[in-house]
Amino acid sequence: EHDLEHNAAYVVQERTDESLSTGGSAALVATVEQVKQAFPDLPTLQDTLDSVLGRELERYVAEDRAQDALTLLSDCASTFANDSADELKEIVYERWAQAEADSHDLAEAVRIYDLGLAELPNSSPLKQNRDYFSSKLE
Repeated sequence: EHDLEHNAAYVVQERTDESLSTGGSAALVATVEQVKQAFPDLPTLQDTLDSVLGRELERYVAEDRAQDALTLLSDCASTFANDSADELKEIVYERWAQAEADSHDLAEAVRIYDLGLAELPNSSPLKQNRDYFSSKLE
């Protein structure tokens, strides 16, 4: 049974990757709904979906397309558990702000942390890093 679950997770990963790369968020959402119907009790489904979306979000941020990453996450929000969506959103804001800080634009990094905290006011990492970079501006 473990092999079947592992193989199903692999097929899900490949299918969702393909849907996202060829049809964008709408195709991904449709594929996820099909997968949920086909494998309603697959225990690794959420982790697999988080992984697929997480890799794509990281790629967008690395390509200086953080707003596209947030749009993708918003478009796909219905397919993910709330805590997963929040974790992924936190990662996007963190990577985006860090990229600005790495470019020595600390004011922009603080602005991005503020945007993230407006959506995720209880995020300790965003708050801590915002405070850290804000103190470097003073």
